[in-house]
Amino acid sequence: MKRCMIQVFYCLCAVLWIITPCRAAHAESWIPLTGAVHVHSSEFSSGDHTLSDLVEMGRKGGLDVIVLTDHDNIALSYGVPPFRHLLSMTFSRNSVLKQGARKYLEAVNKIDAENKDMILIPGIESAPFYYWTGSIWKGDLTVHGLRKHIHVIGLTRPEDIERLPILENGFSTHYVMQLLPRFLFFTGIILLSLVLITWKGIFKTAGRIFLVLGILGAWDAHPFKSSLFDPYHGDQGTGPFQEVIDYADSHGGMTFWAHPEANYGASEAAPDKKIAGFKLPKVFMVTEKHPSDLIRTNGYTGFESLYGDTIHATEPGREWDQVLIRYCDGVREKPAWGFCGLDFHKQGQNSWSYLDRGETIFWVREKTREQVLDAMRNGRMYAVYQGGTARIRLDDFSMASQNHEDGAAMSGGTVEARGDPMSLHIVVSLSDAASVPVRIEIIDSGNALYTLEGMTPLNITQDIPATRAKGYIRVVVRADKYKIVTNPIFYKDPTRLTP
Repeated sequence: MKRCMIQVFYCLCAVLWIITPCRAAHAESWIPLTGAVHVHSSEFSSGDHTLSDLVEMGRKGGLDVIVLTDHDNIALSYGVPPFRHLLSMTFSRNSVLKQGARKYLEAVNKIDAENKDMILIPGIESAPFYYWTGSIWKGDLTVHGLRKHIHVIGLTRPEDIERLPILENGFSTHYVMQLLPRFLFFTGIILLSLVLITWKGIFKTAGRIFLVLGILGAWDAHPFKSSLFDPYHGDQGTGPFQEVIDYADSHGGMTFWAHPEANYGASEAAPDKKIAGFKLPKVFMVTEKHPSDLIRTNGYTGFESLYGDTIHATEPGREWDQVLIRYCDGVREKPAWGFCGLDFHKQGQNSWSYLDRGETIFWVREKTREQVLDAMRNGRMYAVYQGGTARIRLDDFSMASQNHEDGAAMSGGTVEARGDPMSLHIVVSLSDAASVPVRIEIIDSGNALYTLEGMTPLNITQDIPATRAKGYIRVVVRADKYKIVTNPIFYKDPTRLTP
């Protein structure tokens, strides 16, 4: 009897030892959180709804996360030569910097703390640069690139936001050494004028003229500007935007290109202001599509891979794939992740202007702000357009080696192939369990590999052969009124490495 009890005891211990890891693994399973990214409020930007209103609307729409991207600075300045910075007029609207970065962060954090079921994340939609062409006198004055934006997410200190290297951002000591030479040139003119004034005749007159010009020039060329660039020397490439990317990265933030192929076209704006009774002339606004900037800039976290306009950068072999392949080849230090950019201002304004229409689904361990930010930083998310009343979901998108020894990897993760085909698992369903046709495009390192079709709920397992030493698999899911764009799962195959 005693021996039997001992055997039972050991059996129970063995069972507990076996099932404990399973319980731990279950506890660590991924949780999908539904989010709206690229949202504007009325308190701090160009939105029509308050922060509290957005939370309530998000709650009704089934959201878990709202990532705010209020404009850092909505301002436009134009100056006349020779002292364009000094002799300029600025037009500005409500923005984070106008209200104050500290006030913005405190307001968002307060609403976030008061609503435990909703995660609010403060972010910035930054407009680093624009430039002028044409003439105010000829009637063709045009501002370029004003709507060329970068999202800056994850900056938690007000001073870090207030020091963003963008045009019209006030006093800064960041670029003093680079901007000092021109300031010193005018300082030299001032010193020369002081000498000439002590002389007589024409020299005294010249000294007075030089003194005025030197003071005006030094004031115009002061080295305490917020950007190395100015809007009067044409298109200056990606430099102003790379500055913002590098700055945010050095301060712990993330950067995402916003709507790189938005069809803004050309438009006119007539400033509602008068000078000496004369109304200011119209200004033309042009922002060109710029998907090539995804390739031309480095170090950013990602971009809007789905938004309310046509986008081609996500098609096989286009700009996104070129960036990812460069990362796989070791040319780029970071990959680029995609998310859905809602650009929400007002509920019902257009077909995309519903807070639950364009969503980003985050995979997290627990429902916290830190976990959502970690998912954004590491690509554990996918973009989805919800065009119907039911909600489409990617219940699983994972890949594993043939023997599953290392477990399955999800978006942003890496699988080691070891010479054998990998196993890709995809599960797509609708919230109302409806059966609708679905088409799944599987893209391997920029090449369209397979196109699979079926009806929801769709559960597919597909063998994927490794075609490169390091590559990736990403998926686009299409159904009537719905679209899903995933982030890549990377793979490595040591057997394909060059000796």
